[in-house]
Amino acid sequence: MKIKRVVLSRNGLLLVLAALLLYPFTFTAAFAQEMPDVIGIRLYDGTVIEGTVIKATADEVTIRTKDGQIVTRKFSEVDNFIKTGESLKPAPKTKYEESPFYAGIYGGYVLTDKAKVEVAGESFKVDMDDSWIMGFKLGANIPSAPFCNLEVEYSHIFSSDVPLQTVAGSGANNLQVQGDAYLNNLMFNFVVRYPAGNFRPYLGAGIGWSHFETSGTFRAVVGGTTYNLPFDAQADAFAFQILAGLNYRLDRGRIGVRSCI
Repeated sequence: MKIKRVVLSRNGLLLVLAALLLYPFTFTAAFAQEMPDVIGIRLYDGTVIEGTVIKATADEVTIRTKDGQIVTRKFSEVDNFIKTGESLKPAPKTKYEESPFYAGIYGGYVLTDKAKVEVAGESFKVDMDDSWIMGFKLGANIPSAPFCNLEVEYSHIFSSDVPLQTVAGSGANNLQVQGDAYLNNLMFNFVVRYPAGNFRPYLGAGIGWSHFETSGTFRAVVGGTTYNLPFDAQADAFAFQILAGLNYRLDRGRIGVRSCI
């Protein structure tokens, strides 16, 4: 079997080395020639950088400005390349883009479960009527993670009636209760929200504090005789919530629909 050998001359070797060394510069020049009418770039935040693109990769874009400075930006920050004849004015910012902060108010209907009541070491559950809730919140997007939001939220659950009901005993010896209750809540939420498009689903969770106030009357029936025992109490407790919902963006404003679990 014959083996052919290829032997490079000294000049040939120098040409190969020169080609390898000059390849990056040749590629950059060729890329620039493909965009001879590009006079700058516009970033997603509306900023315009005027100059000549001297290098562009999947990771970054490098521009030589008119005063000779070299400016490099991440490719993910570039909205578009500006061509000859197009406006170099910064893009107008929306209110949402100008500030990461936002505020909102909301209202809703509360489906109330049974409430646990403790009296003199004894505990029992009572039925409560449904009620209404209203609240407001202040929030902010995390700049380094635009899909994450932090919120402070206050809500008030309006008076929920406790209808007259027997909670212990029966017949001529029983204990009945009747009254109402309402709550004030202060919550700190962490929300993960899809950051783009008109429909923006989100999930979140919150922890905080709940202030509970209740008043009413205990009716103790002993041997057929009724004794009315009025009560008025309040308490504070740790609270938590799970959030799930969908925001829909209308132009520069946003309308959100939220459900709490």
